[in-house]
Amino acid sequence: MSKSVSADQFKKAIDGAGIESVKYWSGWKNEWRGMKWKGKNNNPQFLVLHHTAGASTDSTDPKHKGNQTSADEGQAKFVNRHPSFDPSLPASQFTLRRSGHLDVNTFNVCYHAGEGSFKGTEWSGHSVPDNAGNSYGLGIEIVSKGQKDDLTEAQWQTLARLAVALKDLYGWKDTSTYYFPRHKDWAPKRKVDIKASNSKVQKKFTEYAGQWDGHTPDYDVLKKADEDRTLASKAVWRLACRLADIGYGSKNWKPELYVQTWPVKTMIEYNERWAPDMEDKSVLGPKAFTRIFEEGK
Repeated sequence: MSKSVSADQFKKAIDGAGIESVKYWSGWKNEWRGMKWKGKNNNPQFLVLHHTAGASTDSTDPKHKGNQTSADEGQAKFVNRHPSFDPSLPASQFTLRRSGHLDVNTFNVCYHAGEGSFKGTEWSGHSVPDNAGNSYGLGIEIVSKGQKDDLTEAQWQTLARLAVALKDLYGWKDTSTYYFPRHKDWAPKRKVDIKASNSKVQKKFTEYAGQWDGHTPDYDVLKKADEDRTLASKAVWRLACRLADIGYGSKNWKPELYVQTWPVKTMIEYNERWAPDMEDKSVLGPKAFTRIFEEGK
């Protein structure tokens, strides 16, 4: 992005990210205490991952009552207007509830990073002055008890999709750790959040931020599509998207829903690696189905 992002551009990007549930809190367009972005082109340069250290549960079962959107209303209100600040103001740009629901508190600068430094780290290229993280980076408070890595799959999915939206919006190179540090990467002497490793974050980004919508098609439905390769069904599209996400097909391949037909060349490419002795390598076998959709390889 060659110029400062507007509130309308920000909202359009979030709304188009594929996140199932988003709330924009009152005042999300406000500028707080005259603070301005100091990153390139007066935009933020990264997103800091925080956890709330408070949640109704550490269960990752999506059916658990503590993982429903309403269960985190108190946490969301607390982050949206943090009582430690006078007057109260947001403690991060985003809150991510355990249901995967995303709260947007502000798109402008707010207090969240605190004292810290990137000097001598892999993030030093951001050229952020010591203790000035708020003016250079967005923050997201992820609802978690904070005692272990207890993020739900719904949270990972939303975070991954948000990462892609922010990358595209602000012109960040990619969704690597460089643009998505944890709070403890900024302030290692005083912070422990988030509990997940950077490699875990990246793995989840790869898993959820691709073209695949996360739904596994029925194997028998795919077999029928294999028999009539002119069909452009949702099941075939999901297969093609999953193959693209795990690195098969051309670099810029973007399967189109209800247009994509059986990916013959890509299945051949896939089976040449995993089943070199297979007679017809354009076919999807049960082992390949499991590897592609369940193991991601």
